[in-house]
Amino acid sequence: MRDPHSGEFLKIDRSELEKLLRLNTLAHLDIAHHFGQRLAKRGQGGLLLVGAMGSGNGVPYMANDGAAKRLFTASAKRFTSNSGPWAFM
Repeated sequence: MRDPHSGEFLKIDRSELEKLLRLNTLAHLDIAHHFGQRLAKRGQGGLLLVGAMGSGNGVPYMANDGAAKRLFTASAKRFTSNSGPWAFM
């Protein structure tokens, strides 16, 4: 079965690309925000944000997926530098 998110960018259905972005960016953002607030309120703890290896160098035929994952990786790095006293790793 072919991955609906891989292949030539212009031939992929736009709704599939939106699903990919939602999964690889907004889901992580929502989870980090939700649990980050709870940990801050509790006054202890930290989040370990992990990404995919393909987000850095890319994987053949998976550029769309890799780009979405790279967006999360870049955001996670910004969380780290802007999180104040709370630990995002």
